[in-house]
Amino acid sequence: MAHTINLLSPNYRLLLMTPKMVTDRWASWTSDQGLMKRLNSKTLKLSKLDLQRYVISAIKGKRAIVGIFRRSDGDHAGLYEIVLDPRHQIASLDVLVDMNRYNLHSVLSETDPVLLGDLSRRFGVKKASVMLPETFVDAIRHFESAGWLREGLLRAEYPAVEAGKRVDVVYFGKLLDT
Repeated sequence: MAHTINLLSPNYRLLLMTPKMVTDRWASWTSDQGLMKRLNSKTLKLSKLDLQRYVISAIKGKRAIVGIFRRSDGDHAGLYEIVLDPRHQIASLDVLVDMNRYNLHSVLSETDPVLLGDLSRRFGVKKASVMLPETFVDAIRHFESAGWLREGLLRAEYPAVEAGKRVDVVYFGKLLDT
């Protein structure tokens, strides 16, 4: 996804992340126990340099990381990670919102349509999908209420952060208007 992304919603700007755009806020999310538990991820103490390397690896791996920034003051509210499958016209999304400072449902309700519309227009995406661990209840509720189709439940798909357990993963899909 070598294109630039600079999209506006009423309250947010969506920007394709570059290494120079990595924020301290993003680095703080990786060590936030509450947020990482929802994502079924271990807390890590990543530096801005670590995240800059991650952005570089995403670019080389043909993934896009799109930052969600508040328009009023540029505060970094979250991000989308996107993998495009041009052959099947599918965009697979991962989402992350700073839930200590922002309401996940409000942010995604406003930014999802803008991002998905752009992916449809510019890249011919016909369907979006997202896979969420059962521990990310807030995001599951958002996608259910936003009209995404719950297409499947993958039993014991991911190893849990808590040793010896596995968590289910909910798979959502949405056909995009073209």
